[in-house]
Amino acid sequence: MPMPEPKVRPPRTLAADEIRQFQNDGVLVLRNVLPASRWATLQQELVDRVENAIRDAVVQGVLSAAQSFSEAGFASRLALASASCADPLWIWRRHFSNLKPVTRGMFELRTAPELLSIVGSLIGPELFAHPQYALRTKLPDHAESALPWHQDIGYLEAAEARNTQIVNCWVPLVSTTKDNGCMQVLVGSHQFGVFAHSKVRDTERLNKGIPAVDLPDLPAIECEVEPGDVVLLDESIVHRSLPNRTNTVRWSVDTRYSRIGLPTGRARVPGFIAQSHDNPGTVTGSWEMWAHSLAAAGVDANGNRY
Repeated sequence: MPMPEPKVRPPRTLAADEIRQFQNDGVLVLRNVLPASRWATLQQELVDRVENAIRDAVVQGVLSAAQSFSEAGFASRLALASASCADPLWIWRRHFSNLKPVTRGMFELRTAPELLSIVGSLIGPELFAHPQYALRTKLPDHAESALPWHQDIGYLEAAEARNTQIVNCWVPLVSTTKDNGCMQVLVGSHQFGVFAHSKVRDTERLNKGIPAVDLPDLPAIECEVEPGDVVLLDESIVHRSLPNRTNTVRWSVDTRYSRIGLPTGRARVPGFIAQSHDNPGTVTGSWEMWAHSLAAAGVDANGNRY
């Protein structure tokens, strides 16, 4: 007698109490909602990128061929190789700074049904993959990636996008703790509007953020998460990235969504339609289509304008 087909669970939606919590707090941590298959292609692309970056460092004479650490795992290889370079930030600057890959793996993650279903619970089914997204490569003791208190909307044209609900899905690709630089969030701070952002010194360098004297007196939480978890953030929530005090890399992705047709605050850079019940024929069906639209707008394969 043939075995019955295993039941495929539909992607979950947010419960009413979770929606209320997100609306009140501006942040919601969801556990074990994203299957590993959704980020597997992206992780392999990053493994390949690390390999190519290390080879480049060897060819350029920045790193000894004997220190390529080919047996090291995903979380540690880049950190080990970078620390062994004549300039520890050479690989990061050349291959991982401001990285917004336009690849099959990034497209698969950004269009994961689980993410679209969760975000759809908040802003409806007409979902636009926002042009502001990023892959974060946080090296050990790396001041450039330890961001001060800020709002994501502070990096957009706030006047244009302030009435658009933008939801950020922060997705860890490795275990993320206070030690390796998890996010810290001021709960409820999204209800205070848009703060003025300027150059502030939060760690060893100046970064764009909110001066300490302007911060609201609110409780802070650390978002310690595992691969498969997702942190939902309101675009106006005040948060920061803690320093990475370990000897591994904290890899993560943040991918944002808004309702189709609303201002994004980045009008010159196209996003793409990730889901539409009203006009399913308008959905971007492949990463090649996404890449083509970016190229037509003068955006390169790393998501940067040229």
